[in-house]
Amino acid sequence: MWSNVLYAARVLRKSPKFTATVLLTLTLGIGANAAIFSVISAVLVRRLPIRDPQSVVVLHDQFPTLNLPRTTVSVLQFRDFSQRTDLFQTAAVLKRKDLTLIGQGQALRLQGMEVTSELFSLLGVRPELGRDFTSQNEINGSAPVVLLSHGLWRRLFGSDRAVVGKQLRLDAKSYEIIGVLPKEIEGLYPHVEVWVPAVFDAEALSPKYRWYVGYTMLARLAPGVNLQRAQAGMETAAANFNRGTFEQYHVEVRSLMDEEVGDVRNQLYLVWAAVGLLLLLACSNPDNS
Repeated sequence: MWSNVLYAARVLRKSPKFTATVLLTLTLGIGANAAIFSVISAVLVRRLPIRDPQSVVVLHDQFPTLNLPRTTVSVLQFRDFSQRTDLFQTAAVLKRKDLTLIGQGQALRLQGMEVTSELFSLLGVRPELGRDFTSQNEINGSAPVVLLSHGLWRRLFGSDRAVVGKQLRLDAKSYEIIGVLPKEIEGLYPHVEVWVPAVFDAEALSPKYRWYVGYTMLARLAPGVNLQRAQAGMETAAANFNRGTFEQYHVEVRSLMDEEVGDVRNQLYLVWAAVGLLLLLACSNPDNS
C-alpha cells in the first residue's frame, strides 16, 4: 500500500494538469455530497424543538370527491375529535391571524397566530417569561392577552424582562402582554411574532358552521397509541361526524414531522442518490485514467 501511495504521488507530481483535474473532480463530487447531506440533515434528520415530537400528529379533512385530498378542520370537528381520549392525550387548533401594531411609531403589520390554550402544553413549550394562555382567556368577552415571540420581544422591547404586564395596541384593541415564548419555538413557527387566544363565540359553534374549515388541528397521541391505531380510530370518528353528508369523507392522521417535511422526502433522497453517483464517477475517472 505504501508503495502505491509513493507511486501515485510521483505520477501526480509529474503531471500537474492531470493532478489539477483529479483534485477538481473530487472536490466537485465531495462538495456536492456535503451540500446535499447538509440539506437532508436540516430537513429530514433535524429534531423538532418540542417535547417527544414523534407523538405529535396533525389531523386533516379529506374530501376526495371535491378534489380536496388534504385540508384543515372546523371548530366543531375539533371539539368532536378532541373527545377521543382513547386516541389523544390533548388536542389544540391554530389559525393564522395577522395584526397591525400601532402606538410604537409607524404602524407595523405583524404575523400572528390564534391558538387554543392547550397548544403550548401539547408541544411541551413553556414561556421564557410570564405565563401561558389558560381556558379563561378563551371565554368570549375576556380581556385580550398576547404572547410575544422571542424575536419580537428583542426587536421591540430590547429584551426588557419587565415587559410582562405592559399593553400592546393591536388592531385598535389593547392587549396585555402575559409572556414571551422561547427562541426554540421559532424553529417550528419561524415567522409568527404574536400569539393570541382563539375565542369561539356561539355563532362559531352553531351547526351551520359544521363544515367551516380553516383551523389546523394538532394532537398528542395517548400512551400506547401509534399512528396506525389513531388513523383507524379516526375513520370511525369521521363517519360519525359526517352522518352521510358527503359521499366520501375521511380524516387523515399525519405525523408532525411529515407535515413539516411535506412531500419532498423522496425527492431529496433521489437528489442524494444522484450526487452519490456523481462522487462515484469522480472517484472512478482518475482510477481509469
